[in-house]
Amino acid sequence: MKLNSSRKNIENEYLRVDMENEPVTQVFDCVYALSWNEATSVSFFYDEIAQLGVFKPKNSFFRRTKTTDMGGPRHMATTTRVILYAGVFALSIGCGVPLGMVLADFFAAKPAGDYSGLSISTNRASQELMGRYESAISSNVDFSDGGFSVMEVMRIAATNFMDEETTSWMCNGSATASILNQTIRSVGFKKGGELFSESLSYSSLVQAGLRSYQKGSEVTYYKASSVNSEATEGSFSGTGNTLSTEGYADIYGYDLSQFSNYYFGEYTMALEDGSTALYCSVISEKTSSEDNERLSSITRNEEGYEVYVRLDTLGGVANYATQMLNLSELDQLPSFNYCHLTYQLDEKLNPLSVHIDEQYNAKKGANAVTTTSMDIIYKMGTSPDIPELDSPVDYGGSL
Repeated sequence: MKLNSSRKNIENEYLRVDMENEPVTQVFDCVYALSWNEATSVSFFYDEIAQLGVFKPKNSFFRRTKTTDMGGPRHMATTTRVILYAGVFALSIGCGVPLGMVLADFFAAKPAGDYSGLSISTNRASQELMGRYESAISSNVDFSDGGFSVMEVMRIAATNFMDEETTSWMCNGSATASILNQTIRSVGFKKGGELFSESLSYSSLVQAGLRSYQKGSEVTYYKASSVNSEATEGSFSGTGNTLSTEGYADIYGYDLSQFSNYYFGEYTMALEDGSTALYCSVISEKTSSEDNERLSSITRNEEGYEVYVRLDTLGGVANYATQMLNLSELDQLPSFNYCHLTYQLDEKLNPLSVHIDEQYNAKKGANAVTTTSMDIIYKMGTSPDIPELDSPVDYGGSL
């Protein structure tokens, strides 16, 4: 981004982080040199940044000092303090580099995630696949020997979890970009024919919380008015909003009965010429000769199986992107750079845990490249009681 292409007299510009802590802002000192005859016209810098809706001046001060001639027009150094307001999980801002480089990177048009034209099913395994699985279990088959693909194993694990009458799961994690961190916690309970989920996140810039209760074909959900700094408790009240499970899934990517908002399976994408292309969200083969990333795989271990899932960044995360867009109230759908999941399954392919590493571009007022690390534990056959609206979840306890 060029601040003003007509300002040929800008000789030098750079950005330096000033580590002053303010509750909801990050403070930056912007120092740049202007030619002598432009020294009084510093407002153009504010005007052009303000058009982006990101920087707002606060308690500005100006220091004017004559500098050396530098072989040309005399220059004046002008220092201005501005405040950066942003509503993203964390901000990707470099330190000690030229301002032009920072702004060009920071305001670069990161592409919004384009998931249009995708036709995605559910993670439930087909009857044919479950029949093969049951025969394999009775024959004590090793699921790492190549008889079942990673996609098939994950769909079996998802189906096993969804078919269990009582289940619970708990997630703890963080999202990080540059100097900011976002704490993430969530849980899901299924007991007595009812389902419950809660998602909480906290940073100095963003707090978000969602509680959802599902019974039959309806979901009633509540957004938190505040979240504590440990992201262990949100403030929920009111009558909430009630939608069908389909309507809720349209907003938040999936309903509470689903195993995951990640997708493990084949999907189609409509092409510009009117035809459709078939893809698989689980990457088990190299995508090109230069592809050096780890491929999806199944490995036998003491607990059962480690299943490494390298998801593609379209169908595999499309539902998740929808959830992020609406839960975090982003300006546009996020685009993913990668999504890597490491599941631990038991001998019967029931899920025990997953470690998640992912990176995405999110925009809420400003773009940010965010790296997320999360851990989820799963329990089958047991669940805490579903809490009342004003009762907090015990994130420090056991499921």
